[in-house]
Amino acid sequence: MKWILTFNEAQKILKAKEGPLTLSLDLGLSTATIEKSKTNVKIGDQTIPLKAFTKVKESFCYAVEDHQLKKVALFSEDTNLYYKLLPTSDWPTITLSSTPMHRHTHFSPAQDAKLKIKEIAPIKGKVLDTCCGLGYTAILAVKYADDVYTFEVDKNVLLVASYNPYSPELWANKKIHLTEGKDSAEAI
Repeated sequence: MKWILTFNEAQKILKAKEGPLTLSLDLGLSTATIEKSKTNVKIGDQTIPLKAFTKVKESFCYAVEDHQLKKVALFSEDTNLYYKLLPTSDWPTITLSSTPMHRHTHFSPAQDAKLKIKEIAPIKGKVLDTCCGLGYTAILAVKYADDVYTFEVDKNVLLVASYNPYSPELWANKKIHLTEGKDSAEAI
């Protein structure tokens, strides 16, 4: 399991007293108990310096890896794009060079994805999802469809999705058929 936290969790950790603290490490899906000491925070088998939590910024998601907080963000020289998992009021969105791939101002990404599914109801048989992204449409559509065929040309998008606590079903659900890479355009 990948632990993900945001500015809100970092602030709770910084303000908490030493000892156990219960908070979400998966963007609100569940809660977990961590241990705070004077100088460190223990999250599972990871020990992170308390000072690292003072550097957490509001518009990023952070993965707990290698005893560090790492931004779920990357720049690709191949595409010349900057990819980032952006926290919102519920499900995160992905941004490509600051352009969000879901509505998140007037609607949350969850509401956005659910509205898309509602617009194409009733869903029956096989569904084609031509732009996988974080997988929200495929994950929601598969609840009604026999199979969902989803395609993503950009491996960096799927790398960011692999950190998203709301995306694991994209790989785990046998009724979702994901085609990755440049060949996905040919496959469609």
